[in-house]
Parts: sequence; structure tokens; C-alpha cells
Amino acid sequence: METWQIVVLAILCPSPLWLALLWVIYAALMAFKRVEEELEKEGREFHWFPKLIGHTTLIVGWLVDFRCNLIECFFIFRELPKEALVTDRLKKYVHGPDGWRKDRAWAFEDMFQLNRLDPSGNHLD
Repeated sequence: METWQIVVLAILCPSPLWLALLWVIYAALMAFKRVEEELEKEGREFHWFPKLIGHTTLIVGWLVDFRCNLIECFFIFRELPKEALVTDRLKKYVHGPDGWRKDRAWAFEDMFQLNRLDPSGNHLD
């Protein structure tokens, strides 16, 4: 098997490691957001370099989020995505009718503490 084939398989095959990567990126970006808001209250802002790193991480995060929504969440929720990002899908289920998808979306929130990590405290509201 050639290297490019291994890379394609690693990208396309479902794996909990992709969800772990998405959660790490999410947690880092929420910490960045929290500090950015604190600095703004003080009338200061991030130096351009960490800001560049933060915005680059945001772009990578969107790509990983889109991929996880398309592949991992398809297997978790047994439904093709109608939304682009995992959060939008979770919001739809959390605010939708009762059922196993709603229960699973709340289990996701409980496991990964999405609302607590978000400085606003309501990531799925």
C-alpha cells in the first residue's frame, strides 16, 4: 500500500481519535476566546502572533468539525448531516423532539462539557 492510500484511509475511516482531536481544538479555542474577552475588558488585545495561531487553529477546527460531522456523527446518529458542523447538529437534536438522538446529543454535551468550556456557558442553546 502506498503512502497516499494510507493517508486517504486515515482521513476517511471513522475513528474516535478524530472526535478527540475536535474536542482538543474546541477546548483550546474556548480558552483563547475566554482570554481574548478578558483582555478586551482591560482594553488590551493579543499580540499578533498568538492571534495568528488562534485564527489558524479556528480554520483547522472548522475542517475537522466538518469532517467529524460527515463521518463520525453519521455513525453516532445514523443520519446524514443536514448541517455543516457538529454543534449545529447537536443543537438540532437537543432542541428537537424527544428520542434517542436527543438523548445521545445530551450525552455528548455531558461527556465533553461543551457548555462549561464555552465562556458564554450555552454552547448548545
